[in-house]
Amino acid sequence: MPGCIGAIDCTHWQWIKCPKAFAGQDHDRNGKRSVVIESVCDEDTNIWHFFIGARGSYNDKNVLASSPLMLDVNAGLWPPRNLSYTINGRTHRLLYYTADQGYPRYPILAMPHPASVTRKLFVYNRLQEAVRNDAERLYAVMPSRLNIVLRPARFPTVERMINTITKVAILHNMAIECTRAGFLAHQRMQAAPGEPADGKGHQADGNASGRDGGRVWDAGGHGFFVNIGPPSAR
Repeated sequence: MPGCIGAIDCTHWQWIKCPKAFAGQDHDRNGKRSVVIESVCDEDTNIWHFFIGARGSYNDKNVLASSPLMLDVNAGLWPPRNLSYTINGRTHRLLYYTADQGYPRYPILAMPHPASVTRKLFVYNRLQEAVRNDAERLYAVMPSRLNIVLRPARFPTVERMINTITKVAILHNMAIECTRAGFLAHQRMQAAPGEPADGKGHQADGNASGRDGGRVWDAGGHGFFVNIGPPSAR
């Protein structure tokens, strides 16, 4: 999707050592006590924004309103406006994230259309869902690689939970950086038109070869742990 800089989503990490005084604030919809994790990742599940610490009773809208990412968006610090993309012959400068129906309809969020009654809307919803599932895959890949996230947190304080899950996110990104060169999508992007994309003789896609692999790093920081990635033309 042109102009898309990642998929955003939230998940809950159960907190079985939650103090009774916080039981009402951390009581989620499943009847458990938890802390919400908000993240933004790319198609390789590489994390560019990571925010943890919101109460378990919060939904996606509440977490977004308190997220450092959205605070910087409201202040005009993010996203950058020096990058442009073209859709249907019109040039745009506001980059965006893909999100599900639980988020508010902000211009910075690309959400599925509620009623895909035409073929064009149906195709858009299928494409948006395919890109949005990157965030869903993150919450499956990261726990399978570092299964501490699969277990309920036994830490007595939220600060220790933040330190632990932030280290898990960093280790996950390190693993992605070490292995992403072998991903089939990257082999196709790096291959020139007419040249084999891998060792099996498959040819590269001519459109994929023109996609830029550069990155835009955000030195200011958005969230508890964050690096901001490129507006990939997925």
